[in-house]
Amino acid sequence: KGAGKKLNMLEGNALVFDEEQDMDILMDYAMYEIYIENKNFVERYYELDLPETTDENSILEAKLEAFTSLFEVINIYPDECKIEIQDILESDNIYQFIDIGFSQTGKIGMLVFTRLIPFPEFYITGGVSFGFKNENKSKLIAGFNFLKFKNKSKIKSNDKYLYFFNQSKILGNKVVTMELE
Repeated sequence: KGAGKKLNMLEGNALVFDEEQDMDILMDYAMYEIYIENKNFVERYYELDLPETTDENSILEAKLEAFTSLFEVINIYPDECKIEIQDILESDNIYQFIDIGFSQTGKIGMLVFTRLIPFPEFYITGGVSFGFKNENKSKLIAGFNFLKFKNKSKIKSNDKYLYFFNQSKILGNKVVTMELE
């Protein structure tokens, strides 16, 4: 209920979705942005120390290091299924991530708020992305900076997520993906 309420997807006791991606957004928010005793779901699951394969442990450990930001697409390598992005919110760092669908449909210059999950040789996204036209860059950054100012520069991860989720409802473009058969 907590995630549904924060994302305005809860009406009474029912979850109400505007579109199919809303289910993914709800799950992403619930896994990473809802904290119980200062730990999110991923951190609590990791502490259970359940027997997993080496691959499952690697994925879980990478998810512990996941982070969100607003990125600008600076290069796309469709043959390699890679997208090169620059963090325009917090660090100016450049990252490459692997995404089959987005590498075929993304556009250089577009903005995307997403969660990057780091692996030793590459990054992937958490699966949920909010896309924006580059013309909205200054408006998005100004709004985020105002949020930081309002919170005395102590912005929580869930507040950042909610800001960009809400902005995606106003200014967003769909991030198109393709299903491969």
